[in-house]
Amino acid sequence: MLIPRGKYSLEIYETFLKFHGRTHDYKILFKDVNRAFLLPNPDSMHIFYIIALNNPVRQGQTQHHYLAMQFSKDSEISVKVNLSPEEIKARYQDLSPEIEGVLYDVLSRLFKSIINISIIIPSGFKSADQKDALKCSVKAQEGYLYPLRKSLLFIYKPVAYIRHDDIQHCEFARVSEFAAHSSRSFDCTVVTKKR
Repeated sequence: MLIPRGKYSLEIYETFLKFHGRTHDYKILFKDVNRAFLLPNPDSMHIFYIIALNNPVRQGQTQHHYLAMQFSKDSEISVKVNLSPEEIKARYQDLSPEIEGVLYDVLSRLFKSIINISIIIPSGFKSADQKDALKCSVKAQEGYLYPLRKSLLFIYKPVAYIRHDDIQHCEFARVSEFAAHSSRSFDCTVVTKKR
């Protein structure tokens, strides 16, 4: 887990998720899960999994509106669903009693079937080096900006999610005909509508 930081085990129950760590445990109700993102890390070795929450989890004084996980692209897992085949067939048509595959894919199948949320993946945008994200920074924090089909998502600290419908306008600075040859960076300010 990148947010909140640490190693956690994940248990999925009928109406909630439970993250169990060395110092903290988190219980997340399915109704509090807003959306999920499955994003390839530009390093081509890892996958980011972001879960947006309606009600944030607390770690001391800090509130986390997003959970951020990182998995190795090729870590395999086998999960046995702790329900009878009849219960699985009655409640979750898409699940099988045992699920095998890469970790992020197994997690996606479980989330889609049990929590009933859609998982957003990048499509349509590729950078000059054929990546799904741009390396950038928000204030002093470095991370990646994912231009998605209907939104922008910056990960990972802090996670910033802006729907295209909420953008009033964008302002670009430090961009000129001469700067393009000497510098490969620019400033972009995204101004959102007041709600």
